[in-house]
Amino acid sequence: MLTRLPSSTLDRVKRYLSCLMPLTQTRVPVVWLRGASRTSGRPATMLAAGTEPWVSYLAARFFAGTPQREALDRVSIWRLPRLLRTLRPAADLTAVRVDRLSARLLFDDDYLTVPEWVGTRLLMPVDLALLAKRSNSVADDIRRTRRDWPQCDISGPEAFDDFYRRMYLPYTRLRHGSRTHVRSASSLRQAVRHGGILWVCNAGKRVAGGLFERNGGKLDWVAIGVADGNVEWLKKGAVAALYFHLIDYARQHGCTQIDLRGSRPSLADGLLRYKRKWGAALYERRDVFWSTLVHWNRLDGAVMQFLSHTPLIFSHGDALSAIATVERQMPWTTADLQQAHDQLWIAGLRRLCLVTGAELPATLPRPQGTWPIALKTLSEAGPRALFKSIDQSVAH
Repeated sequence: MLTRLPSSTLDRVKRYLSCLMPLTQTRVPVVWLRGASRTSGRPATMLAAGTEPWVSYLAARFFAGTPQREALDRVSIWRLPRLLRTLRPAADLTAVRVDRLSARLLFDDDYLTVPEWVGTRLLMPVDLALLAKRSNSVADDIRRTRRDWPQCDISGPEAFDDFYRRMYLPYTRLRHGSRTHVRSASSLRQAVRHGGILWVCNAGKRVAGGLFERNGGKLDWVAIGVADGNVEWLKKGAVAALYFHLIDYARQHGCTQIDLRGSRPSLADGLLRYKRKWGAALYERRDVFWSTLVHWNRLDGAVMQFLSHTPLIFSHGDALSAIATVERQMPWTTADLQQAHDQLWIAGLRRLCLVTGAELPATLPRPQGTWPIALKTLSEAGPRALFKSIDQSVAH
C-alpha cells in the first residue's frame, strides 16, 4: 500500500519514523584512519564513527589514497559523544555519521553539521537566454541540443524496466563508482506512476532518459540514465539535452519548480556545480535524516588544505552556509572577493565563509552573503569559533 503513495506523503511518514532512529543504532563503529594528506602528502589522521560507505566520502577527499584503518570499538549512540570528546584531540579531523535527532540531543556545539545530501531546485520560469549569456558552457549545451537533440519523447511506466536496467544502473555506477547509492526498482516504480520518463534519441534510438514525478506544481527529477553507461553519449551532450528538454517540459505544463534532488554537501562537488550552471539553488532536504558531524582542533595544516579543495556546506540555525579556506598572502581587494564569490557561490546559501590568512581591511566592500574571516581568529579553535564569527557577522 505504501508503494502507491506519492512521494510527498511518504516523506511525512519517513519524518515520523526518523524519531525512532536513535533506538536503531545499537552499536556505532569507531575507527582511526591514517594516511597521507591529499594536498601536501604529509601524515594526517581522521577519527571516524559510523557505517560504510557513508563515512568514506570525506575520507576519500581528505587522504591522498586509501588510509590505514584501525578499528577501536563499537559503542552505543548514547556513549559515543563522550568517547569522541576523549579521542578527538589526537585527530586532525573527526567525522561522525549520525541521525539528525541524535545530533541535536546528544552532541555538543563544537561540530559542523554537514547534511548527507543537500537539495537543489530550479524555480520556474527558467530564463535559458539569460543563463546562456552568463555561461559559455550553458550556451554551448543549448546550441548543441537544438542542433543534435532537437526532439524528446515522453513515456509512462511501461518503459520502466528498460530505463532501470539499461540506463539508470550502468550510468549511476559509472558516475559514482564504489560510493554508488542505487535507488531500488520499487522506489523508482512508485515515482514513475505519478510522472513519466523523458527520453532523448539518436537516429530514432533512445540513448538517455530521465524519470520524473509530478507533485502538484512541482516536478521532481528523480533519476537519469544513459544507455549502457556509454561515456560517448555524455560527451555528445545527451545529459545536457535531458536538462534542456526537462525545463521546456516543465514550462509547457505550468510547473512552478523542478526539484533536481540531492547532491553531495560540497561546493566542489561536480554534480552540484553542473546543476548550479543551469541556475539551481540549494535547499535543506527534510527527508534526509543523516548528517556528518565534523570537528577539528586547529584550522591549519591538513584541515586547512582539505577545506580549500572541498568547501563544505553545513546547517547553521535555520539555513545552509558554506566554509572554504583560501591560501592567500596578498591583501584582499573588492575585485578579488567578487571573483571568489562568483567561483563558489550558489543560490540558497545564507553565508559563504572565506577563511584566509591575508589582510582583511575592515571597510572593504564585499558581495552580499560572502564573509571573509581572518584565519588567526579560528586557527587555534574548533567549529565553535566559526559559529561565533558567523553570528557576529549576522548581528552586524
